[in-house]
Amino acid sequence: MYFTAANVTIDKRMEEGKTLLFPVTDPDYRQKAEKFAKQIRSYCYDAFKIENKKTVLAGIAVPR
Repeated sequence: MYFTAANVTIDKRMEEGKTLLFPVTDPDYRQKAEKFAKQIRSYCYDAFKIENKKTVLAGIAVPR
């Protein structure tokens, strides 16, 4: 389950293809997300997930 800093889940939007997640496992995730957002004239925001009972950064989300 992924969510925003305001605790709004984005799973459904991701499944529908309305939001794209750039995961932190990619070394250049922030640059790629910002470049993609600029190309489609959108914006970026941090996406989080629960891991081992802690909230951790999952990546950068870009809504379409």
